[in-house]
Amino acid sequence: YQCSGIFQEENIPQAISVKKHFLTFQENLIETSELAQLLKNKEKNLRILNCTYYVPGVKKNPREEHMQARIPTSLFFDLTYIAEKTKYNSIMIPKQELFIEEMERMKVRKTDKVICYDNSGIFSSPRVWWTFKTYGHENVFVLNGGFPKWIAENLPVESGEDSTHAVLDPDKENSYNYKRKEEAVIELPTMHKMVNWSLRKLVHNQIIDCRPEDRYLGKTDEPRPVLKKGHIPTAINIPYEDLLNHGLTLKNTKALYHYFIDKRINVTQPVCAYCGTGVLACIGLLALDEIGNERITVYNGSWAEYGNVPEPVSYTHLTLPTKAQVQISVVAVSLQKK
Repeated sequence: YQCSGIFQEENIPQAISVKKHFLTFQENLIETSELAQLLKNKEKNLRILNCTYYVPGVKKNPREEHMQARIPTSLFFDLTYIAEKTKYNSIMIPKQELFIEEMERMKVRKTDKVICYDNSGIFSSPRVWWTFKTYGHENVFVLNGGFPKWIAENLPVESGEDSTHAVLDPDKENSYNYKRKEEAVIELPTMHKMVNWSLRKLVHNQIIDCRPEDRYLGKTDEPRPVLKKGHIPTAINIPYEDLLNHGLTLKNTKALYHYFIDKRINVTQPVCAYCGTGVLACIGLLALDEIGNERITVYNGSWAEYGNVPEPVSYTHLTLPTKAQVQISVVAVSLQKK
């Protein structure tokens, strides 16, 4: 595999697709001015979600901040509650039953236009964006610049208790009939197989680690207790901050495209992202999706799980990939059943 491989004959259509994407409008982002206009126009079926989350150790309370100041009509999406919790990672993509239950409570329907933002700029909002994508909701966007940019532009805010605004649900059963796309998330057994196959050069799986470089290299402690420092074997470090302008807005598609190429990521091929818990990994997925790569997935347990679970002493018990499996994407591999 070489970066120039995307321009080989069999990949020309994909390469052209990526090139053309530079000429299109942003597909996953919405600008503050656009959202302000939607609010001014009292856009129907608009749901704005405050997705603020802080890593352990940061002495801030996102729910209290939401009560103090927020974008008008926005509801608080609690990433620490709307999540699957395991022994090692308490903030994974939620199970389908919980997600449907919470969306029904918040009255966020499949037909709504969903805007995700956070109080850091672009930090935790892409995680909620990806959660909706995981459940087949395509009409979902990340507010570029988040609440800091909104405030800097003197746009209106509100405070106090929020409320789910009354909506009519003549077709309530189908309004919240979210279905989880299992290929959007991979679990530990699949990750072990991917690493095994990559180390043995049977498959070239592209795994990216979106944590800061010091954490990737194991030079600094993790925010959560882990047995190991470092990173998943064969993973390439893509620090999430490299994808942003001063932590606030996503870099433009041309800059993102060249950044991934410089990092030896084939942007036409499948990519699996992870970080500490899977939150910041979604910034990487957002960036890849913006340049036209929809063959993306997140490792649900991320380093919080991988760094605590011993790797298999021997990979010989893991099923070797068939010739067909070698040729398909990591997304499809994740759907393979034993």
